[in-house]
Amino acid sequence: MHTQGIESFWSMLKRGYIGTYHTWSLMHLHRYVAEFAGRQNLRELGTPEQMLALA
Repeated sequence: MHTQGIESFWSMLKRGYIGTYHTWSLMHLHRYVAEFAGRQNLRELGTPEQMLALA
């Protein structure tokens, strides 16, 4: 992964923290990071393919 990819992931993670969850528990931090890592990995797919990947 290149620097821009890491910065993109970090930016998405921060937006999720500020805009969606507002606070994170340290006990569940690994779950939040895993959720956003999954989103990052599926970002190239179209909506139908993303939905099939989640099923």
